[in-house]
Amino acid sequence: MGKSAKTTPPTDPVAAANAQTASAIATANYDAKLNRYDQNTPTGSVTWQNVGTDTNPKWVQNTSLAPGQQQIQNNNTNAQIGTSNLANQLVGNSFQYLNRPVDPSGLPAIQNTVNGGNLDQARQQAQDAVYKQQTSMLDPQYQQQEEQLRAQLANQGITQGSEAYNNAMDNFSRQKDFAYSQARNSAVTAGNDLANQQFGQGVQSAQLNNSAALQGLNSLFSLRGNALNEIQSLLGGSQVNTPQVSQPGQINTANTDVASNFYASQQQAQSNANAKNAADNANTQAGASILSAVLMAAMMA
Repeated sequence: MGKSAKTTPPTDPVAAANAQTASAIATANYDAKLNRYDQNTPTGSVTWQNVGTDTNPKWVQNTSLAPGQQQIQNNNTNAQIGTSNLANQLVGNSFQYLNRPVDPSGLPAIQNTVNGGNLDQARQQAQDAVYKQQTSMLDPQYQQQEEQLRAQLANQGITQGSEAYNNAMDNFSRQKDFAYSQARNSAVTAGNDLANQQFGQGVQSAQLNNSAALQGLNSLFSLRGNALNEIQSLLGGSQVNTPQVSQPGQINTANTDVASNFYASQQQAQSNANAKNAADNANTQAGASILSAVLMAAMMA
């Protein structure tokens, strides 16, 4: 009989899985080392440091400024601290001022009327003044003329109440009324002109008054805004240029296929075992044939 076939023991699946996991972890750690390379730029540098272990890494990225940029950063930081402290002082000094509304009580009041708002009264006053001025010259003139006319009529023997007397006095009255009518019309025209002039002066005065009031308000708001602008300006500041680094490309390596290697090794071991079994069987059969031949030769002798 031939010898029994030899077989290779099967691979432990748990051991194969553990080996596969260990290989994946090792590959990931190796990839991490490849991807975390240091970078140097004109403004600074970026370096990596593993503060863990090789099997359980913990990477830290360190960013450093170039000496010149670091000096700028230090200067900016010191300046910002100083300006921030100054801004806090300004806030404290301006709090009482900014905490109350703008007070325009000391400014001129806004004027929305001209000459008290009674333009008709102003015009009538101007007309009356001009008419009074003209009649102040007409009154004595026509009083004197009337006295002269009455004396002339009396000297001519024209008695009061006669037709000739009444006609002469009527003509004198019409001349007098015409002169006073012209004076009245002239007073209206001159009064209107004077009223318009006064109105224009009143408008200019009101505009100047309102302009002064608005300028005063603008000054109050400007002082208030200046305090806020100074605080805001002190709180603002320029920033230093941080190092500009490019994102490193991802470098990956293929995972070690431990399971396939175990399978190939198992197959090879099985093939070796099969080949050895075949050789052993062949040797056994050859030995049996030789033994049979020797026995037959012995029997025939």
